[in-house]
Amino acid sequence: MRRALLNEIEELARLYGDGGMAPDSLGATAIVYWRNENPKGPMSVFGYDYLVDHLGQEKADALALLQYEGLRAEGESYALEALNFVDGKRSVQSIRDALSAEFGPVPLEPVAQYLEALESIGVLRR
Repeated sequence: MRRALLNEIEELARLYGDGGMAPDSLGATAIVYWRNENPKGPMSVFGYDYLVDHLGQEKADALALLQYEGLRAEGESYALEALNFVDGKRSVQSIRDALSAEFGPVPLEPVAQYLEALESIGVLRR
């Protein structure tokens, strides 16, 4: 059964591609991040905010993505899903594109800024 599923996944990847880097990704938009093993889970849970604790309240408040209001979601949803899209394959550009497809258009700069902030506190690496 496992082999059959792997074959199916391989066939789907052959047919649809792997969602790799967009051809127009350059500079900061072409950065590909990996999630570090720790910390696990979302950045905010049960009243504790890992981002604020490690970045500082002032810097966290300055992150435009957390303040963003989109068509179908607000900043915290964009931020949570941006972290979920980090997989070591997607570029910043493709993460932004996926967020836009899911929640509605979002500018590239706030997404890049947020991911860079997560890198600065050790949540992500390049």
